[in-house]
Amino acid sequence: MWCPGLPPNLQAVFDRHAGRFPACAACVFTPGAVRFATAGRAAVATATSRAGPDVPVDEHTVFDLASLTKALATAPAVFTLAAQGRLDLDDPPRHLLPRAQEPLRTHLAGVRLMQLLNHSAGLPAYAPFFETCETPDQLLAALGALPPAGPAGKNFLYSDIGYIILGHHLSSVLGSSWTDWARDTLFGPRGLGFSFWGVGPGAALACNQEPGGAFGGQVHDENARILGPACGQAGLFGSLAQVTRWLQILREIGDGRQAGPLPPAAVRRMWTPLHPDDAFTPGFDRPSRTGFTTAGDSVDRDNTVGHLGFSGTAFWLHPPTGRGGVLLTNRVALGRHAFMEELRTFRNEFFTEVWRSSDSNP
Repeated sequence: MWCPGLPPNLQAVFDRHAGRFPACAACVFTPGAVRFATAGRAAVATATSRAGPDVPVDEHTVFDLASLTKALATAPAVFTLAAQGRLDLDDPPRHLLPRAQEPLRTHLAGVRLMQLLNHSAGLPAYAPFFETCETPDQLLAALGALPPAGPAGKNFLYSDIGYIILGHHLSSVLGSSWTDWARDTLFGPRGLGFSFWGVGPGAALACNQEPGGAFGGQVHDENARILGPACGQAGLFGSLAQVTRWLQILREIGDGRQAGPLPPAAVRRMWTPLHPDDAFTPGFDRPSRTGFTTAGDSVDRDNTVGHLGFSGTAFWLHPPTGRGGVLLTNRVALGRHAFMEELRTFRNEFFTEVWRSSDSNP
């Protein structure tokens, strides 16, 4: 059941911060209830680069989810295909090897898909391929020329590069766009209207383009714009309602209470670090082991998973209880680096109160 209005402690945090952003939507949820709040305006997408009339943000307003793509789409796709026997998590990303140059080719031959999923593959964090590349083939060739960042399996370094490789690998295994497959197999049968890479006419979108740019109907991530539907590191668009429901569905699958494309053990594996002190699970972020975390001061650091998105998005989920929160903004509409510290504070304060509201209902 969805109820407007957050609990008082959360509503106070929301009201203190949400007005900084052109659009904001947030919720706290348990298995049986969702409380939410929204602020700002969204624009109706049209068939041109011009925005249609603006409308108030609600729980169905679409946001560019940025790197939430990794946890909500890419990792579930990998685990689903692994459960179907169409790929092996202990395999290297063999489909990229012919494009890679030395020393990356030898390095990737020793990397496992599981290491790409949990950011331990020894790959660089990021590269601005869009500055020199115009096509997917050019981008993959430039990626193949990168040097490794370190040995695989030794350290954790959050890597967009690893998830670009995963997106390419998924499409190669399927023989077509993995994002089309995900839309039709993961999301569509569950009534979840996620879209990839952009939105179509009629959607109410929280504009995601920086000042001076065209209306933000395309993904903000510049590398994802080049890769198109094969991108694995970003590109998912969705609403507060869709993100929340998908998290609830995944937990229900993991608990064996709902059938899904992933077996229950695969969901639990996706949420479980390979080692207790790992910085990431195979697909999800974890709260920092000590010190400050945007997951909130009162978070259960051992048993909580989530993800952040550069565009201004975040979610955290506590699988043992099914409690969690989602916080979506379109921060990048104000500029690439606008309000980054303010958003960091907003996330910390919001999720701190999510966990403090520990009664049975939000």
